[in-house]
Amino acid sequence: MNKLWAVFAALLVCSGCGGTAAPLPACSAAIPGTPTAALGPNGSSACTEVGPQAVTIAPAADLTVANYVTLGPAFAFAGAGPFPHGVDFVLPYSASKQKGADADVVVIAERQHAPAHAALVSNLFVEHGRGLVHFHATDVATFQVGERADAGTKKMRHYTFRALGGVSMGGFGSSVNFWLHPDRYDAIGVMGADPGPDMTYSLGMIHDYFIAGFCTAADGPNKIGQLCPSPRKPLADQGEVESSFEAFTYQAGMGVGLTLRRQLYLRANRDLARAMGNPGYYNPDSPYLPPGVPASYLQLSPADQCAKPVVLKNFFDARYNPQGTFDVITFCDGNDSQAVGYGKFDPSTPETNPVQILLAVDVNGNGQRDSGEPVIVQSNEPYEDVGTDGKADKDEPGYDPVTNPDPDGDDYHYLWNPTGTEGNWRYDEGEPFQDVGVDGVPMSVGGCPAVSGTPGCYDYGEGNGKFDYAPGAANWRAHDPRTNLEALDPAAFDRLDVYYDAGIRDFFNAQVSTNSLLGALEAKGASIHLYDGFPALGGQAPSKEDSFDIRRVDLSEIGRFGYVRYGDPDAPPATVDATGDGRHVGTSSQAVHRAQTLLNWLATRWPDGDRAIAPVDSDRASINDMLPMQDGRMSPYTVLLPPGYFQPENASKTYPVVYFGHGLGMQPMDLTSIAIIAQQAMVDSSVEESKRMPKFIFVIADGHCIPGGDVTQAALDPSGDLCEEGAFYTNHPEGKYQGEDMFIQLESVIDSKYRTKPPADLPVTE
Repeated sequence: MNKLWAVFAALLVCSGCGGTAAPLPACSAAIPGTPTAALGPNGSSACTEVGPQAVTIAPAADLTVANYVTLGPAFAFAGAGPFPHGVDFVLPYSASKQKGADADVVVIAERQHAPAHAALVSNLFVEHGRGLVHFHATDVATFQVGERADAGTKKMRHYTFRALGGVSMGGFGSSVNFWLHPDRYDAIGVMGADPGPDMTYSLGMIHDYFIAGFCTAADGPNKIGQLCPSPRKPLADQGEVESSFEAFTYQAGMGVGLTLRRQLYLRANRDLARAMGNPGYYNPDSPYLPPGVPASYLQLSPADQCAKPVVLKNFFDARYNPQGTFDVITFCDGNDSQAVGYGKFDPSTPETNPVQILLAVDVNGNGQRDSGEPVIVQSNEPYEDVGTDGKADKDEPGYDPVTNPDPDGDDYHYLWNPTGTEGNWRYDEGEPFQDVGVDGVPMSVGGCPAVSGTPGCYDYGEGNGKFDYAPGAANWRAHDPRTNLEALDPAAFDRLDVYYDAGIRDFFNAQVSTNSLLGALEAKGASIHLYDGFPALGGQAPSKEDSFDIRRVDLSEIGRFGYVRYGDPDAPPATVDATGDGRHVGTSSQAVHRAQTLLNWLATRWPDGDRAIAPVDSDRASINDMLPMQDGRMSPYTVLLPPGYFQPENASKTYPVVYFGHGLGMQPMDLTSIAIIAQQAMVDSSVEESKRMPKFIFVIADGHCIPGGDVTQAALDPSGDLCEEGAFYTNHPEGKYQGEDMFIQLESVIDSKYRTKPPADLPVTE
């Protein structure tokens, strides 16, 4: 991955030509063909490629949402769809009522029985001349223009003059740390967090797809040991990619940044389990290993781990071993091949990669996991994700699958109902659950609790009168950005700025995870500006990537909360393979635009930034250093100082700091080229001073494993971090790596060594 990013970073010097488009017509450039708009009263309209007859528009009653005021009339848009490219909407609004900036304008939505709320619509554009607001959504609903009730008011805001950012693994780690410690930072900027910034969704996706695809006892007699599709359909309106344990997502060609072989998936997931604990089981003797697996197993050679599996008797699992009749074993994998397609399980290829963190049901008793034999996950007690009303849609009064699919209005959707509790991938108070422990089997049938200390006992949480997650899964949720965001009090939330991006074809569905997090952010009171591709910042279609120029973007229009979903949904598969459009890294242009937009947005988070032209001292501006941790670990980090830092006339000048996390397989110095490009943007004389990137100190923190290793080659060095490639910037329960503590210590060191801007309370206009 580091080579790809280094190449893309070198391209940041130039981003092409092109300017901001004229005010959007009723039909935007993103709707293909020759679409026409359905016209409603007062300038309201709706445009789709299926023609004006597809949508009707009628005045509606005002929508009421706490802490928001409306700026124009409400309109009910109706139509059966489907709308392959969504719908472009236009609503009238009164500029005289607007108190805040255009970035504060929101669209309030109400759909079916879900409550009215500020919705995460995309490509919002305020057309002052005609008093219209343009935006895009995937479907019809009742809409109304509004803004927060406190928009335009002056207040004091506390600044720490610190921000967190990151790419891929670093984006995940910065998300975790930012929402765990929001008092330490003013802003976060993330490029494609994987495995996704919302662990609530990501854990649900892992359960539904990634470690799934096996027939269960409920599928019928003698089905265990065969393959069955997941009962959950993919979220088509978000481009969710379906996978299974025997068919991991593999993307050939460009723009991925990783080699998505089974070896990589297993290595990354082992490191995630080391970073926050194994979310799939409870083992009182190890936060990493499944129950019943001794610590000595990790010291075996890879060949012995594969040839001599740990065999567990009477291991109960409601889905795959309800009577405890089959042996449950540790197993090896990593056997994909070009013959069956990379990412897919190839039973003809030797299994040489010790999985370590998972257990399989040995249905045929041959001591290895064969195709179809299920992999067990016991993250929580069984529950029905039907919402706090305790009823699935079909059991709610008035249900009709076509005309009234959600009578109680509690179905979760990031856009239409971000506070919904049915289908939101977590247990909510009031949902039915079985107090039978994480194995899902009552002790009257078999099994016993692991906490008893009795050999051969593996269950957790049964009979205590409450719903239980396994401790590892609970720790993941305690680190979950969405959970911590939702728990923030208003005062803590109001001083934070947030920016994310995600590719629409990310291999691990980062776009769905990011949608979920940003939907929760909007529900919390943020006025998010979401763009369907970087060209949308200038009113252009996703295919116009080469026309995007960050120098012509007014960052104030993005505002304090921004999100870009990059990628052209109409790019042919051959083009996607050749260019990487919308993937984890993206095309070369998308990678450039991602870094440019992120860095420019982060740099403008603080008032009165230094935009003066100053010389770059290339000999002294880049420093590689070591941070000694309390346990003796030496953590490398890289500091990039802004232009003019060493000039005598700037000796008393102080600067804000951006702390940045790198991707899997990288080290801090691997991102130096991106930081150097930021330095060059700070002295770009072709940009007028008011739009030039303000100066900041850039610090790249360490997220690689020391000394690292590969469990397919040998056991990990017990004196090191006890991880293979990526540390994910968390406090590890085992080993020396303590990422959360590292950031706190690093901040103190940077403050002591460099001229960092001290915290201050400053007046701002909301």
